[in-house]
Amino acid sequence: PESMLALLLELCAVLVPPPPVRGASRFFLDTADVREWKALLPLGIFHGVTTNPVLLERAGVRCTVGECHRLARTAFELGAAEFMAQAWGGDTDSLVASGLALRSANPERIVVKVPVTADGTAAAARLVSAGTRVCLTACYSREQALVATAVGAEYLAPYLGRIGDAGHDAHAELEAMQAIARGLGGCGIHNAMLYMRGRPADFAEWGAGWSWDDVLPFYKRSEDNEQFGSSPLHGTGGPVRVTTVASDELSDFFLDAFSTAGLPHVEDFNGPDRIGFGRYQFMIRDGLRDSAAAAFLGADRRASYRAPPLVKTHALATRLVVEGRSDRTRCSEMFRDRT
Repeated sequence: PESMLALLLELCAVLVPPPPVRGASRFFLDTADVREWKALLPLGIFHGVTTNPVLLERAGVRCTVGECHRLARTAFELGAAEFMAQAWGGDTDSLVASGLALRSANPERIVVKVPVTADGTAAAARLVSAGTRVCLTACYSREQALVATAVGAEYLAPYLGRIGDAGHDAHAELEAMQAIARGLGGCGIHNAMLYMRGRPADFAEWGAGWSWDDVLPFYKRSEDNEQFGSSPLHGTGGPVRVTTVASDELSDFFLDAFSTAGLPHVEDFNGPDRIGFGRYQFMIRDGLRDSAAAAFLGADRRASYRAPPLVKTHALATRLVVEGRSDRTRCSEMFRDRT
């Protein structure tokens, strides 16, 4: 089990440079008035500046791409690390066009804001796909935090006052949003529960000791596969419960249509051939989502470890040190609480 947990961490860790030393919170100045920036940014407590068309009008600034770029340069000169500007337009295409234009001056430090509407969500997905950093704004409910995580937005801007005005417990909603968007288990805590492994070709460039033949035994040891059992590509008795779901009339209708159209049927989407139609497998145990955290760190699993793993929250792993071909991680480097 310890080696499987080590592999999970190694496969999921993102090797990134250490972040700047800062606290866990990021405060933004919600104003387009440069005079306020000059007074408050030097205090060193604000991470960046955020604006929108209403704030621009209030500050006497025209709502144009050029003016937003000028403001962004000024904010950076005054010490802001990031600048948020809201895209505008009446449909998805215009929101995408204005968003791409806004981020063009400095894609690494300009974050584009779009509303959590049907058009805004579609625009956010397209912007993220184009490499744009996105903040979903005008959020009123915890369910919209799922939308933000699904499209890959970096920020979500809830409206605390309006949540309260709608008769909800605003602070409880914010706590629920944070729990949805961030938690142990990675994307498995909120995305689809599909069980999909990497293809053999995906591991070809990982280097010695990381080929498909090297990692397949760990995948098999991690599985408790209900449908395929113990087989050349799957295993049983592992911590990750892999199940099928009951057939339903609508799914059967689609499968019959694909078959009639002559498309190839795929029995196992983790098998050698993945092009075609078929039924997915899911990470579900006893009717509940079986995320990586639940599978590897749940109470039942922790009891099986000789030395239960130590979990550090609010920490960013920057590097894992693996010695030779060993399946054990010797140590890791991380940033936590400024250290």
